[in-house]
Amino acid sequence: MTWPTQLDYQEALAFPAHCFTDRELGSAQLTLLGHFGLPQPITGNFANVYRLKSGGSGMQEWAVRLFLRDEPHRRARYALLAALPSWPGCLLPFEFQPEGLVLATGSFPLMKLPWQEGEPLNVWVERHLNDRRALEALAGRWVALIRELEVAQLAHGDLQHGNILVTPESELRLLDYDALWAPVLEKLPPGELGHPSYQHPQRRYNSTQDRFPALVIYTALRALAVAPELWYRLDNGDNLLFRREDFMAPTSSRAFSLLRERRELRTLTTALEAACGASPSLVPALERYAI
Repeated sequence: MTWPTQLDYQEALAFPAHCFTDRELGSAQLTLLGHFGLPQPITGNFANVYRLKSGGSGMQEWAVRLFLRDEPHRRARYALLAALPSWPGCLLPFEFQPEGLVLATGSFPLMKLPWQEGEPLNVWVERHLNDRRALEALAGRWVALIRELEVAQLAHGDLQHGNILVTPESELRLLDYDALWAPVLEKLPPGELGHPSYQHPQRRYNSTQDRFPALVIYTALRALAVAPELWYRLDNGDNLLFRREDFMAPTSSRAFSLLRERRELRTLTTALEAACGASPSLVPALERYAI
């Protein structure tokens, strides 16, 4: 079966009643349209997300995630995740519909989630660069979120700015569960390997896979709270402060060098540098470093 292209999705979603098997989605209207009246997705590497508003009481809004390529374990992974007895509040509830989208070429999977207002982490950070208190508060909420995941025995697997949403209330929500680890998933491979500007050079798919990227993000938030100018010196539009090259050679990294210049960041910088050289499974829980 030929996998749909983005154009196939665009054309099909112009007529929701004809392409969705879900009654709510079939009666919904797309709320994000481009200049030519075509559905306007939020694009990612592995999926496009479309925003729809269903009629009736409550006017529920939905995010519909349509995958850009096939992945052999996707159905099994989401069936196991849907059967988990509990789901932490930092993750959005979802429905995985294996044949939720019907096209002329066949039926294809989708994820249906409640629409969550918010900004990607990097957008929020840039808007708050001169607000030290806000950045420090978000760093504290980040520690709480990581703790919540560990208590639930879950690891997201692709912690990076595009998958972290900051709500209007400054709460944190995680998106994209293709690389999520849970005990019931340990025999399945991940659906993706994670953003290289956040992952350990020796990344492993297991219960501790979030510890290194969690420390990377926490370090960046704390660093920007005391030295916002680092954003303009190190951000390249697809990271916060660090790149994969920094993790491969932290002793010669410009990013690590700039952070070491700030006395209040040296302990955290040293911890991250040590984590780069350690086995990813030996990186301590983020709470150990929290201020």
